[in-house]
Amino acid sequence: MKLFPWHPPQTPVPPVQAEARCPICDCVKQEILECGRTTFVTGPSRSHAEIQNGRKFHCSACGHIWTSWMSKDLKNVSALYDGIYKETANESVDVNFRSAYQLELLTLALLASGKKKPCLDFGCGPNSSVALMLNKLGMPTQCCDISNYYPYDNEVFFRHSADARWHNRFGGVVSVDVIEHLGDTLNTWLYFNRILKPNGVMYHIFPTTIHYGLDHHYITNAFHLCIFSEQSLRLLCDKTGFEFRGFVPSKIPSKDPTLQQIFHFEKTREV
Repeated sequence: MKLFPWHPPQTPVPPVQAEARCPICDCVKQEILECGRTTFVTGPSRSHAEIQNGRKFHCSACGHIWTSWMSKDLKNVSALYDGIYKETANESVDVNFRSAYQLELLTLALLASGKKKPCLDFGCGPNSSVALMLNKLGMPTQCCDISNYYPYDNEVFFRHSADARWHNRFGGVVSVDVIEHLGDTLNTWLYFNRILKPNGVMYHIFPTTIHYGLDHHYITNAFHLCIFSEQSLRLLCDKTGFEFRGFVPSKIPSKDPTLQQIFHFEKTREV
């Protein structure tokens, strides 16, 4: 029985056959989605022709959507986003609307871990104050990001790197509008597995084709590098030692389907 609602695209996107390898199922049969030029082409991102073209791959087997233009070098990625948003040291600490969702997700993770195991806000952006506040209240939380401008203290708020510095440390990992920006999704989820304790939980908010058709701007945005289908999400969980436990309804009112439902995962094995 199908668990998720499917909303077909209102406007069909004409496919073009291409050869590539799906990062989730390794299938080499793909379609190219011509998504059009993104509006976020500024700073260092101008040098990437793929952003101008808005081209993405759509796996014919598992339905996963991805693009390969983003560098896997985190230094290059952080410089790219810093150039796009033109952040400064002063602007980088300004909170945005996602802070309310980050608080909600961190609360869920802390409750699931008995408020005794540290929880991580992964890709917190300018909202590090949420984890810092909870930590001061005696609830063990940390946060990380990749920007060059944030005021890291390297303890509660640290700059993310791919090494497993926090091996088996956290009881929970959360993120809001981060997963779709990952250029190396498989290795990032393997990183989540390494830093989580046994039976650790994850709560994430991110757009997928579970909620949107192929023509939706969340799907076509060039900086959304990784868009899951139901099948590709389950395949990723199988490969990385997680079980999808369903959706948790958000208590924050919103008309956006992405913000209405929180993805809940549990670590079931080491990989």
